[in-house]
Amino acid sequence: GAFTAGCGRHTAANLAERAEVSVVVPPNEPDGYSLIFDATGEVVAGEERTVRLTPVKAVLHRPAAGPDDAGGCGHDCAPLGSA
Repeated sequence: GAFTAGCGRHTAANLAERAEVSVVVPPNEPDGYSLIFDATGEVVAGEERTVRLTPVKAVLHRPAAGPDDAGGCGHDCAPLGSA
């Protein structure tokens, strides 16, 4: 489902002009996954610098193992179902 978040004035202005966005949420742990998702969004009426985002597609991603990592698997990406 949709969720709301605070944002800066430039982000709100950009979202008012173009509703399609991509968002990257960094991992909580050094070797964790980043969440990358595409969403449609809108500025919430009556609330200063608040946006509502509705995810469309998402993946969990973490960088490939480096060349010095034994057992590296190339990449590590896990698609999530459509919202």
